[in-house]
Amino acid sequence: MQRENGIAKVALFSIKPEYVFRIFDKEKKYEYRKRKCHSDIKGFLIYATAPVKEIVGYAEVLGILEMSPEDLWESTKYASGLSKIVFEEYFGNSKRAIAYQLGEVTRFKEPIPLSRLGLKRPPQSYCYITLEKIAALREVYSCI
Repeated sequence: MQRENGIAKVALFSIKPEYVFRIFDKEKKYEYRKRKCHSDIKGFLIYATAPVKEIVGYAEVLGILEMSPEDLWESTKYASGLSKIVFEEYFGNSKRAIAYQLGEVTRFKEPIPLSRLGLKRPPQSYCYITLEKIAALREVYSCI
């Protein structure tokens, strides 16, 4: 895992609320992406998109799977939290598909507004969170 000054990186992922709730309910144990983060991450903050529009939790990353969409579906469908039709629509004609295997997931008691991280808008897919911002969040949320 790539580290910055000895600390593993953390990302912020934008996720539709219906899938966020499936993650919290442990029905969805993989977060699918068309693109892999350039750096390895130890976990990600969960930003629930509209209508929620807040950071609502944190998910530990146990591993990353990268393969064809067909093979990825076969490997993860038991804990995908979505239908095969939705999966196929998401990946379309992609040749490669990514799945972040989720470990421990924490739902925050109080959601975090993006402004607390100095962000004006959410990332379209993901962005990295600076060490200073992570350190400030760790004072409140030790799971990060």
